[in-house]
Amino acid sequence: MKTSKAIAIKRISNDIKELHKCPLEGIGMASIDNDPMKYVINMELMMGPYQGYKVQLVMSIPDEYPIKPPKVLIYPEQRIDSDYHHHIFRDYSGYKKLCINFLDNEFGMNTDEEHTGWNPAYTISTILLQVQNFISNPDLPLNRIPSKDEIKNTLMKSMYGYKRTFINDEGKEVIHSWKDPYPKMHYMSTKMEVEENEKKEKNRNERKMQKIKENLACYMLRDNYIDNPEILLGYPIIQRRSAYGKDKIELYPIPELLSYEAYKIQTGKDQNQNKVIGAYYSQQVKAANNEYYNNWLPIYVDEKHFSKNKETILNSLKEIKNESEFKPEQIFDILPIILNKMIIGMFNGKSVISSAFITCYFQYIILFKRLCQEYKEEYETYINKKIKLIEMNDYEVNKKIISDIGDFFMLIFLSNKDMTTPEMKKMKKVLVEEFITREMYWIFHGPECGETMKSKLVNSNLKISDEIYLDMFHIDPNLKMRYLDIFNKELHKQDIYRDIIYLITNDKDYLYNCYNDRKYGKRMAEERITESFKNLYNEVSEWTRNKIKEKIREKMRFSEFFEEDLRQMRRQMCDSYMVEELLKGSQNIQDTKEIVEYAYQSQRGNQLLVITFYALKKIEEKGFLEELEENYGIYMGMDEFVKELKQKLKEINNFKSLLEYVGVELDKEKTELDVVMEAYERAKKKKYIRDPNEKNKVTTYDHMNYGRGYNRGGRGQRRGYGRYQNGYGNWGW
Repeated sequence: MKTSKAIAIKRISNDIKELHKCPLEGIGMASIDNDPMKYVINMELMMGPYQGYKVQLVMSIPDEYPIKPPKVLIYPEQRIDSDYHHHIFRDYSGYKKLCINFLDNEFGMNTDEEHTGWNPAYTISTILLQVQNFISNPDLPLNRIPSKDEIKNTLMKSMYGYKRTFINDEGKEVIHSWKDPYPKMHYMSTKMEVEENEKKEKNRNERKMQKIKENLACYMLRDNYIDNPEILLGYPIIQRRSAYGKDKIELYPIPELLSYEAYKIQTGKDQNQNKVIGAYYSQQVKAANNEYYNNWLPIYVDEKHFSKNKETILNSLKEIKNESEFKPEQIFDILPIILNKMIIGMFNGKSVISSAFITCYFQYIILFKRLCQEYKEEYETYINKKIKLIEMNDYEVNKKIISDIGDFFMLIFLSNKDMTTPEMKKMKKVLVEEFITREMYWIFHGPECGETMKSKLVNSNLKISDEIYLDMFHIDPNLKMRYLDIFNKELHKQDIYRDIIYLITNDKDYLYNCYNDRKYGKRMAEERITESFKNLYNEVSEWTRNKIKEKIREKMRFSEFFEEDLRQMRRQMCDSYMVEELLKGSQNIQDTKEIVEYAYQSQRGNQLLVITFYALKKIEEKGFLEELEENYGIYMGMDEFVKELKQKLKEINNFKSLLEYVGVELDKEKTELDVVMEAYERAKKKKYIRDPNEKNKVTTYDHMNYGRGYNRGGRGQRRGYGRYQNGYGNWGW
């Protein structure tokens, strides 16, 4: 669905306001013939070999902006071309094209896709700044960069005679020239202007309001809630089916605010139906951070925003569940998943602790809390059913009763139940114990390396075979880098190096000569280079293996061969093995306490618990919600929250401090190791992990993954038995 021209003009207007408010050094811009979609740009290069050169460009903006990018060309009769820049080319009309992947893809881009680097979050200011930097860097081979004399006498002098006529906004004819450029370019302010700007910046309320506007703005349309109270804000959602059951879903928000209007434009939401055309898992569109999303969920900004948009909020929940009508249970099913997955994603490396991330996290906690107030009776009924089920099972929790413990944390701790009663204290302890028990699986089945490799590594101090070394060679990135370093050094010694570089960079002159070469021709030149490259690869690979075997034959200590690599690898890859050996009662581990604490520091569960409790405590602080309601405090203090949170994560640096923080007391006679051992025994009993003495037992997690390929695959059916990694269906064949 194309964006209407009216939407494009509205976005352009916001972009130009931003440019006028924060002008760019050495850049001027004006419309042509009062056309809001076409602009002339004067640009002085502020760095590089062509510093001081002024170039004039034309920008044509499509009706689909910002979904599609503008087109930027250099006006004819200007000297700069492929002789002075590796990625500027003359087209049939005389204009010069810029070979930038977010604008146009011309010769040398190695792709048939258009504007692959474009993002709707880019503004006119970001485009101009990138174009200015792009032209400043000629990216030519060293032997083709013009001399200073040539630049001065040819390129610079060519500016003086360049002229062009335009019609300005007042309808008058103006002539652009070297002495009198149109439009005027912006340069650093005078001292008087600087002093005047500093006075304006001292106005605290103005700065504060500006920050709130920025933090309550749609990244695509640049609209904000302060200037436009009608806007409905939310976050893009990545939605997919869970790997642990066809009826479960996983939800990850992208912390870049997007308005409902922009969401409809970008996804093609049908105006006549409360449904996204082709969405639910299949349709994906790009967000500001270049991730692809397929759904959207509003946030709570203030009570006015919530009341006005309540129906749309409930409809969004209904659409995420893919159900025909709204039910209060959808609130309790969806938002805990989002909050839980955000933290897990952060410690899996998918997200980072940033102001935007924490703001998003708080906003959805507050939305959840507000919706629970709205549906208080249904919320209490939902919670009581869960609690009753746990009580009926004698406070014995397993995956059938609570499938995801992290999701349930949010439900129980955001309720209005008095957590100080004996019953709720017991409930709290049971939940935390179950959480720790389930973490046992992730300690022993982490992604570091397989059991065989762990065993080899532990015993590889003095004795190591070439087979073991080559196995590790394919695992450790540091060793791979050593290999590539050897390869590159050998590559430089070969005659084909220059040929390869020219081929990779698609140097047009070189390829033209190859094409007309009677001896080779273009295709033969490419084949010759490819064959030489393969031969070199094989030679260096064999050389590397021989060197390794030679070192081993000399019985040289492995730690002396790659000392730092070994230390780092052993730290990263042996932790899980050491903990497992410890829990099996191995006597060769001396400092057991340190090992246990280190293992728990590295687990995602610790951070999930800390951040969950931190967020809940912060919201319950006196005045927090009042400040949010009065002056959007959540959008002002996120930097401080992030600092506090990072400090809190440092303080919670072992298992004991974690339990104290979440309010679960250790028995006086128990140590951290005792608690871990108890969790380990519970995990074996519930079959979350295998008993080391009974290797063939199937774990609860294996049962969950049984047939995973069958559920997710097409051709992969019948192959998803046992551990899911072996099922082709897991990849959707």
